[in-house]
Amino acid sequence: MIQIVFSKYWIRRIIYHIKKKGFLSFFKNLFFFLNRYFNPRYSGITSFGILFSNKRKIIKKFCKKNLVNFDDENIKTFFNYYLNHSIIDQNSIIYSFGLANNINFELDLIQKKKCKVFCYDPTEISLNFFKKFNNPKIIFEPVGIYNYDGLIRFYLSGEDGDTSGSICSHLKDNSQKYQEYPCKKLSSLMKSNNHSYIDVLKLDIEGVAIEVINDFISENIFPTQICVEFEYSEKMKVNETDINNWLSKLDKLLCLMRKNNYKCYHMPKFSNIPFNSIEVLFLKK
Repeated sequence: MIQIVFSKYWIRRIIYHIKKKGFLSFFKNLFFFLNRYFNPRYSGITSFGILFSNKRKIIKKFCKKNLVNFDDENIKTFFNYYLNHSIIDQNSIIYSFGLANNINFELDLIQKKKCKVFCYDPTEISLNFFKKFNNPKIIFEPVGIYNYDGLIRFYLSGEDGDTSGSICSHLKDNSQKYQEYPCKKLSSLMKSNNHSYIDVLKLDIEGVAIEVINDFISENIFPTQICVEFEYSEKMKVNETDINNWLSKLDKLLCLMRKNNYKCYHMPKFSNIPFNSIEVLFLKK
């Protein structure tokens, strides 16, 4: 954490914040940050827990080796993700996959950039949420994303099924509980929306981001910005051979993205168990 906070990028952001909003605002934000990082209520684990978790140590080492830290102060926070805000405006085409009942990222984008957001999630929790929610800037469709069109089995968590799901059976605790939901390729959804490009793509799709990104890159679809979470397992104790095999697949994807002129940034997570997953911002150069 110390290395991240005292990088040139964060120092420039701190100076800019103080100049624009003053010291009082800075100290309020600093208190909020420290509370999110050190308080187990928000982090999900003691901030020093990485010292005792082999999984988190492996992921941290991979991020340090294969991803770069932010180096442009135009990259700013939109709730729990980061984007280069200078290339987003009210006409930007934005797709967001994996919502459940949390659309804070999408609402933050709408508030700051006055843009529309195309939102997709086929699960019951999301469908029920959007039945009661109405915002003309949100275009919701109960469809998931995958590397082919069709009904896909989602493994569910929770007792009543009204929770998030994953196409990966090992990602959820109860791999016996599942339901089939409609999914489409990114190219299919773009065609139905009459879109030839995407400015921002958010993927929080529970373990299948590698397959999905490989698919649309193979079809020469290159969103300007992609913010994505790569999940391996919700469990803290994992098989070291298996997680290294997963990281090998991710490493190949990162090489593919660099080959296609993307910069691969590590999105730091200061709450909700840092280094339990890998969050990346792909930014097209």
